[in-house]
Amino acid sequence: MMRRRNKRTDEIQEELVHRQAAETEARKLSRILEAIPMSIVLTDMEGKIKYVNPALLALGGYSSDRDIIGNPIFSFTNPEGVERLRGEVIPALLTGENWRGEMGVRNEDGSFIPSEMVTSLITDREGNPEYLLASFIDMTAPRKAAAKLIESEHRYRRLVDSANSYIFTIFFEDGQPVRSVYSPALLTMTGYTLEEMEEDPDLWQKMVLKEDREIIREQLDHLLTGDTLGVHDYRIKQKDGEIRWFSATLSPTYDDSGNLVSYDGLINDITDRKLVEELLQKHHNHLEETIKERTLELEERVRQADQLNRGMVNLMEDSRAVQQSLEKTSRALKEANAELESFAYSAAHDLKAPLRAIEGYIGAVLDDYGDRLEKEGREYVERITGVCRRMAGLIDDLLSYSRLNHSEIRVKPIELSLVVDQVLGDLTRSVTEAEARVDVEGPIPMVLANRSILLQVVGNLILNAITFVAPGTAPRIKIETRIQNGMVRLLVEDNGIGIKEEDRERVYQVFERLHGIETYPGTGIGLAIVRRGMEKMGGRVGFESELGKGSKFWIELPEAEKTRGEG
Repeated sequence: MMRRRNKRTDEIQEELVHRQAAETEARKLSRILEAIPMSIVLTDMEGKIKYVNPALLALGGYSSDRDIIGNPIFSFTNPEGVERLRGEVIPALLTGENWRGEMGVRNEDGSFIPSEMVTSLITDREGNPEYLLASFIDMTAPRKAAAKLIESEHRYRRLVDSANSYIFTIFFEDGQPVRSVYSPALLTMTGYTLEEMEEDPDLWQKMVLKEDREIIREQLDHLLTGDTLGVHDYRIKQKDGEIRWFSATLSPTYDDSGNLVSYDGLINDITDRKLVEELLQKHHNHLEETIKERTLELEERVRQADQLNRGMVNLMEDSRAVQQSLEKTSRALKEANAELESFAYSAAHDLKAPLRAIEGYIGAVLDDYGDRLEKEGREYVERITGVCRRMAGLIDDLLSYSRLNHSEIRVKPIELSLVVDQVLGDLTRSVTEAEARVDVEGPIPMVLANRSILLQVVGNLILNAITFVAPGTAPRIKIETRIQNGMVRLLVEDNGIGIKEEDRERVYQVFERLHGIETYPGTGIGLAIVRRGMEKMGGRVGFESELGKGSKFWIELPEAEKTRGEG
């Protein structure tokens, strides 16, 4: 009984030892699977995934194996892979064969990674199928590399096919050529076939023009002696008789004793390049000739320029003399203007003296005999008084216009709003008598102008707007400003009688009256003063008008900065 127990104990201990050894091997195998860079998947015979190693997780971009373990391997591959597993992989494994081929591995984002799969069948101790072991190799990089290689080969092939060149190899024995190999492009470039070249080893040298054969012999001598070779150009005569330029690059091969074994050659057709070089040389020669001609022309022009300079010096001296004469004339003109202005004031004073005397006498008549005058006589006296006043106004306007023509003015920043206010203040009596309404819309900016001239200009425009209205009509005047591109435009709009289109220029002429003095009083110089004043200040004047519907006169002056302004 004791013996049986000891035997059982020994068996258990032996089984434990085997189990521990198996577990040790299993842990060792697990560490190996964990460490190897190859992606590993282990499934049962129903295709359910039992194990994946870290390399497989990294391949598919998975953070853990929770979403993989227990799922069928069919859900882990692309549709083509599923068909391949069922139709090729499993049947091959069941017959005892391993399977190797392409298989797409599903990435965590749902895309598929091209891979190469190698599968093996794992059996139990009795040889029954137990597990399916599959290893995957990521083929993304190799495929890209292969695609690049194929594309590179295609580009090289296209380049070779399109290049106007061919390759050949000449083999030597005892310093003599014994065999040659030529690329198919030989026929295109020379017109001779490969068979013709093989039948006549000297055909190549025969194609070379006699004038250039020495170049070929020198190159062969360099090949036999091992000297350094360069690129050499020469001409050949094609089979059809056409002369072409070729460029040859040779690369020799020597044995250990330094004897020439063979040399490879690359032949390029450079006829077009030579033609271009010839044209360039002709152009260069023509250019040199042109430069010589232009140099002679330049020298002649330099000589002419020297003469012109001397002439300019003389002209400048003459110009200085003329300038001095102009300055003298200008001074004389200023003196004449001053004398003329003095005369104008003296003449105005002399003209006004009789008018004042007449007005004085009329006043005396009215004072002494006014109550004895009949109605008709009193009307005559009033007419004489009106004529004297109009004559005085005409003299004043003529003086103003003369002053504008002959005096120099200076412009500075002016408050245009103050000018408008002053003019309206001066015209208060005229506004009241005409029962006029004047609307000023602000704000009104500053302008660069001459204050006294601007007062005359604005005063004439507003007075005209009050004066030239239909009988029985109360004047309605609107004054406003607009700014555009640094210019200020002052507009004076009225409800007057308007101006005919054909009279647009007449209104600016001195003494030009469009209406009788009995109907509309005035001297006929007002708008002439406006235009001349604006010209002197560097501005503009204009108007829009329709007969019977009023006018809109405007003046335009540069805008001034408020910080620089003056009233």
